[in-house]
Amino acid sequence: MFASAAYNRHDQLRGNRLNGVQAYLLWCPRDRQIHWFCLEAGEYPSLPADTEGIIGSRHFPGLWLAPEALLVHELGTVLRGLQQGMATPEH
Repeated sequence: MFASAAYNRHDQLRGNRLNGVQAYLLWCPRDRQIHWFCLEAGEYPSLPADTEGIIGSRHFPGLWLAPEALLVHELGTVLRGLQQGMATPEH
């Protein structure tokens, strides 16, 4: 991550914590990474992807994201992940 991105991420994290933001996505195009953070015990750990590369929201059941597919513009894969999540009973 570039210095300005790291600085912005730090400011964003502090603001999110102060405002009680439960979850947020961070897309780092230069690093080709997408992180999904979820507030747990005052910290924001990055949610891990499952064996299929899908990250599921803890706050919005059925909201699933395929970050690796999104990074390489495999929008069909991204859409299928979203549709699978929306088809779950939790959604």
